[in-house]
Amino acid sequence: MTVDSVPEAQTTRDTPRQSLSTAAARNLTHTTKSAPQMQEITSRWLLRMLPWVEANGGAYRVNRRLRHTVGDGRVEFVQEGAAVRVIPRELGELALLRGFEDTDVLAALADRCVQRDFSAGEVIVERGSPADRIHLVAHGRLSRTAEGAYGGEIALAVLADGDHFGEDALLDPDARHDSTVTAETSGTLLTLTRADFAAVQDSAPGLQAHLETSAPTPGSGRTSTAKPRSPCPPVTSARPNCRAPSSTTSSTRASTSCPSRRPSSGSTAGSPTSTTAR
Repeated sequence: MTVDSVPEAQTTRDTPRQSLSTAAARNLTHTTKSAPQMQEITSRWLLRMLPWVEANGGAYRVNRRLRHTVGDGRVEFVQEGAAVRVIPRELGELALLRGFEDTDVLAALADRCVQRDFSAGEVIVERGSPADRIHLVAHGRLSRTAEGAYGGEIALAVLADGDHFGEDALLDPDARHDSTVTAETSGTLLTLTRADFAAVQDSAPGLQAHLETSAPTPGSGRTSTAKPRSPCPPVTSARPNCRAPSSTTSSTRASTSCPSRRPSSGSTAGSPTSTTAR
C-alpha cells in the first residue's frame, strides 16, 4: 500500500503561520538604535548659528541700568560679587541727610562706608556701649532688644534689608547704644564712623549748612519741626482766676469760663458767666 504525499504537502503549504519568524523575533529582542537627538544643541551648533564678530583684544564694559527707589525710607545697595556698596543717593533716606542733594558729597560718604559680614547669633552692638558709627543693613535680619521693666529682655524691633541704626552717633560724641542688636541670620552691613563723617563735613560747606538747619540735636534721634503747644490758648481779656477753655460751640468758637465774673441779668446767682472770644 502506497501513500500519496502530494496532497498532504499542499495542505501544509496552505495553513497560515501561527508563530513569529526568525527575523521578526530578532527585531523584538534587540533595541532599536536611532540617531542622536542632542547633537543639535551642542557648542558646535551654537558656533554655526550665532553671529560671531571678530574683535581686537582689550577690556570691554557691559552697560547696566541702575534702578532704585528714593523716598521710601529704606537704604538700597548694589552688589558686585562679594563686594557691597551703598547707592550714594540712597543716603538721603537718613534723617541727617534728608533733602540734601549734593551727589558729590553723598558719593564721598558712600566711599567711606566699610563692609562688615556677620554670622547668625553674633552680637553687633551691646546696650550701654559707646556709639561711634552708623550701621546700614544690606542683607540679613537682626533683632533689637532692651531691658524690660522687671529686668528681663524685651524685643523692640526686627531690622532687615535697608534698615539702619546708630544715626545719633554721627553728631553726638557722647552717644551710647540704648539697645542690644543681635544677628538672627548671616548677612552684611556697612558702617560709617563719626570720624569719616566729620572729615567729609569739614570739606563740604554745603553739608555743614544743611546740618545746621535740619540736623536733630544730639540724643533726640530726630528733627522736630513742630512748634511747642502752649498750655492755654490766648483769650481777649485777661482776668484773675480764669480757667482754660472748657467747651467749643458748633461754630468753632472758643468759650472761656471765669468764676470771678459777676452774673448777668439772664443768669442765676452763683453760676459762672461764659464769654466768647472771637
